[in-house]
Amino acid sequence: FKYKLPYKTIFGGVAAIRVDQFRKLNGFSNQFWGWGGEDDDMAKRILHHKLKVTRYKPEIARYTMIKHKQETVNKERGNILKTSHKRYNTDGLNSLAYTRVSKECEPLYSNVSVELHRASNKIEQVKEKEKIKEKKSLRKPERKIEPKRNENKESVIDPNPMNEEKKETNQETPKEGKSTQLAMNNIEKHAVSGNHQIKKTERC
Repeated sequence: FKYKLPYKTIFGGVAAIRVDQFRKLNGFSNQFWGWGGEDDDMAKRILHHKLKVTRYKPEIARYTMIKHKQETVNKERGNILKTSHKRYNTDGLNSLAYTRVSKECEPLYSNVSVELHRASNKIEQVKEKEKIKEKKSLRKPERKIEPKRNENKESVIDPNPMNEEKKETNQETPKEGKSTQLAMNNIEKHAVSGNHQIKKTERC
């Protein structure tokens, strides 16, 4: 930008901030991946916590940027910035997920290399779980009446006891045809005790 600010609230480039101030701001947001947006979010956090940015004169506070490849532009940075004020207390240092790769201690500085991990918003996860619980509680469980099964036989038992009584009465009362046949058989058969022989009388 030829050492000129493109807009007054910019907080990009190189900055120095105290540890207590950085913790008060909850650090940088973890929602911005790729190029753009994280510096504007930090500027909004500074304004929200009523901190002041001090800019020194260009003669002593300018530098030449090392040439590097630009990261892939984050196309969603504008949408994330619109709602970033809702996540100041939940998105930052307290939600940072990383793995330390190496640490080099030099006389004037320490170089710590880490591998960052994408951390989703914990508050949104909790709200989503609460919504699922509410939906489940509103659903009334359906009661299904399943017929009982006899362990010895694979026949299905009718849950209506009246049907059982009807079945028992039907079994106990024989049909007329069967009763007359049994009576005729009893008349036809008789025992003769003389020679211990059983004789049958001929049917008339």
